[in-house]
Amino acid sequence: MLNNSGKINILIIIIIVLVNMIILGVAYFFLIYQSEPNGDASPELTTLEKTEVAPHRQKVDPTPSSLNTERSSSGFGDHSAYNTGGKDYLKDFALFNIDPLTINLAGEEPKYLVVSIAFEYRLSDKKLPDELRNKIPLLKDKLISYFSKLRIEDVRNHDNREIFKDDIISIINQLLLEGRITNVLFDQFVFQ
Repeated sequence: MLNNSGKINILIIIIIVLVNMIILGVAYFFLIYQSEPNGDASPELTTLEKTEVAPHRQKVDPTPSSLNTERSSSGFGDHSAYNTGGKDYLKDFALFNIDPLTINLAGEEPKYLVVSIAFEYRLSDKKLPDELRNKIPLLKDKLISYFSKLRIEDVRNHDNREIFKDDIISIINQLLLEGRITNVLFDQFVFQ
């Protein structure tokens, strides 16, 4: 059994350990907070880690019939334009997220697609996030119209996802006045 002085010594050790943990936690928080580019991140805006945009994309017919066209070797799959150095990309690019969409696919049997999309854009297009936010209903309508023309076979083919991205970039950029989206990312892509 411990006497009172032994209990006090153990209590002091526990208090010292807890105080050290709190100090380390606060220091870690401030180091992480100061490493953020601007400290205040909107829930819709996120940053990625690339240094430059993919090569200029060809204008794509915004209908799913473009799935039948051949891609050049410099099309999708060529990631040489991406450099994941990190810091430059964090200063130059951000993402604008669209809430998940549930879309009925074309065909006789009822099939659906749940897709969540993020638009990449340059931070130098300062008015673009506000324009995207103001046009969310229009953007969602165009995305639903595009995907609802697809059949389950089109969606199942993983190679078509890069085609979908190119088509979406073309469709969305036609609607924008304050800048351009540079890439499309699928946060969620589930079909049944």
